[in-house]
Amino acid sequence: MTEPTPASAPAACSDRAAALRFIASMQTDPATATAYVGTLEEGLETELEDLDQDWMDTLRVCLDSDGSITGAVLLEWDDEVGMSWIHGPWCTPDTWDRDAVDLLRAAVEQAPVGRHEIYADLSNTRLADLAADQGWRGGTAHCVMRISREAAAQADGSVRPVRPGDLDAVRALHEAAFPGTYATARQLVDGDQGYRTLVADSSPGSSDGKVIGFITGQEDDGDVYLDFLAVDPAHRRQGVARRLIGALAAHLPGEDMTLTVADTSEAALALYDALGWERTATTRGYRWPA
Repeated sequence: MTEPTPASAPAACSDRAAALRFIASMQTDPATATAYVGTLEEGLETELEDLDQDWMDTLRVCLDSDGSITGAVLLEWDDEVGMSWIHGPWCTPDTWDRDAVDLLRAAVEQAPVGRHEIYADLSNTRLADLAADQGWRGGTAHCVMRISREAAAQADGSVRPVRPGDLDAVRALHEAAFPGTYATARQLVDGDQGYRTLVADSSPGSSDGKVIGFITGQEDDGDVYLDFLAVDPAHRRQGVARRLIGALAAHLPGEDMTLTVADTSEAALALYDALGWERTATTRGYRWPA
């Protein structure tokens, strides 16, 4: 077997077009893609531009002897959450064993935060093996689901936009349902990073009502991504989640709605299945420190 040409150590890259072509070639196949950016070259640059940090500043690549990119990685982070999200590492098949570890370390070393996460389709077994070998903890698998936004949309008078005074109620629901997740309740209520949050009231139109559920989504490359949905346990199985989903679909523009839900969450999966959502992929996140 021919040995791969010795590569450069991971380094910054100034060739934007070449980097985009390489990343796009890796993202088209679930077995080499990561889950935070899209799989179509047409929208990839826009998604990279929307990252919290300039993607060209965090991009690190490996080159072969003729200057062609054979590996790449980049990342973004949130100081308030204290976490980074790593995109990649991507490598050509014959250079993965040689370069993937160095690329992963090159990403982690840039982040001014202490926690890190990678997300990928279950078919990306090389990334799963890399994470395990480096001591990263694999999380619960998640189903990726999709539905036509128009089919889901249903305005509801019991659902309204979140207000600053709802912060404590949203925080209690958010932290109970999504401990250690990628956004804080304050960010959801304040609308940071494009988040749109709606809440369900126990007594719509009355000052005596309380927040019994919330939903957060954002526009995502022509679609609506549903980030968070939580309902007070005392008010579950009363149609609150269904009303929140319908209201968000009516509130935000987009062609489809997408979300991820833990494949162990039988109640949530049953809800989305009943509402007509289609399962399109299964992914897993890996975190360090474990």
